[in-house]
Amino acid sequence: MIIAGLLVFFAAKFDFSDISELLGNNTAQGTSDNAGFPKKLFGDRPLQFERCGSSLVMVTDSKIYLYSSGGETVLNLPHSYTRPTFFSSDKKILLYDRGGNNFQVDSSRGASYEREMPNEIICGVINGGGTVAVATTEERYAGSVTIYSSQNKQLFKWYLSDGQITGLSLRDDGQLAVSCIGAKDGAILSTVYLMNISQGQDQNVASVSFTDMMILSARFKNNGSLCVIGDTKTAVVSTSGEIQAEYQYGKNISDYSDRSGDYTAVVLSSSVNSSEHEAVLLDNGGNKTGSYVIQQEIKWTEVSGDSVYILTESEILQFDSHMNLVKQTPVRSDADKIAVIGSTVYILGLGEISIAGS
Repeated sequence: MIIAGLLVFFAAKFDFSDISELLGNNTAQGTSDNAGFPKKLFGDRPLQFERCGSSLVMVTDSKIYLYSSGGETVLNLPHSYTRPTFFSSDKKILLYDRGGNNFQVDSSRGASYEREMPNEIICGVINGGGTVAVATTEERYAGSVTIYSSQNKQLFKWYLSDGQITGLSLRDDGQLAVSCIGAKDGAILSTVYLMNISQGQDQNVASVSFTDMMILSARFKNNGSLCVIGDTKTAVVSTSGEIQAEYQYGKNISDYSDRSGDYTAVVLSSSVNSSEHEAVLLDNGGNKTGSYVIQQEIKWTEVSGDSVYILTESEILQFDSHMNLVKQTPVRSDADKIAVIGSTVYILGLGEISIAGS
C-alpha cells in the first residue's frame, strides 16, 4: 500500500508529414494561425510544454503542436490518446498513451510511424538517433522494456522479474537506464538497471539500489554519468552501477530540473516553513555549485545551458551557474510553465504562449 501511494504521487508530479504539407494542410484549429508571439490558444487543454531542439512542443488533450522559435505553427496533428505524454530529443518526438497501448514518433524531417503494443505502456523515451525504448506491463513478469530502431524495427526486449518500472533514460550511444521501485524487509527499495542496447539480447546488466528512497527521475548527463534524483538525495552513478557521489537533502524536494546536460537543479523546502524554498544547483559530479533561498511559491524550474530559470507566482528569476541572481522578469499570475530556447524564455499561460519581457 505504501508503494502504491508513492506511485500515485510520482505519476501526479510528473508523467511528420513533409514540412511543406504541414504548413499548407495542417493549419491549427486550436491555435491562432498568425506567426509570432503571443500565440493564442483556443479549445483544447495544454498538458505538456517543453523545448525540442530549437522548437517548442505542446501536447494538449486532443493535439500535438510544434512551434518554431519565431511562433510559426509547424505541426498540428490530432491524437486520440487518453493520457498523452511525450518525450523529445533535439530532433524527434515520442508521443505515447500512458496506460494505453499506442505510441508514435514524429520528426520535422517527415519520418513518422505508429505502433500498437500488446500491453499497457508505462513510459517511453527516444534518443537523438531516433531509437525508442518503451516500458510496458507483462502478464508473467513485473514488466518489460522493448527497444525499437529509428526504422521501427524491434531490436530486443528486456524483462523485469521483480518490482515496477517507473522511468527510462536512453543515451545516443545506446546506454539504457531502467528505474524501478519495489520493497525489501518492509522498506522501499529503488533500483536502477544499466545496460547497452548495442549488445542486443546478450546483455551485461549492472544495477544499483537505494533503500528508503523513491526515484523521481534518472537521466544521463553530458559526461556519461547517470544523475538519479530521489526524494531524499541526488546521486551520480557510473554506467557500471557505482555510486560516484551523493547529495543528501535534509529537506523535502518539491521540484527539479535535469534536462540540461551539465547541471541539475533541485528545489527543497522545510516542513516548518513551506513558503521558503532553497534552489540548489549541482554539477555532473554531484557537487553543489550554488544555492538561493526564495520566499515565494515556485511553479516551474528549468535549467538551460549554464543558467537556471525559476517561475514564481509573480516573476521569472534567472540565475547563473553559481546561483547568483542575474535577472528578474515580471509575469502574469496565470503563468503556468516555461521553456527556454537560447536566451529566450517562453511562457505557457491561460489561453496563450508568450515571450518573457515582451
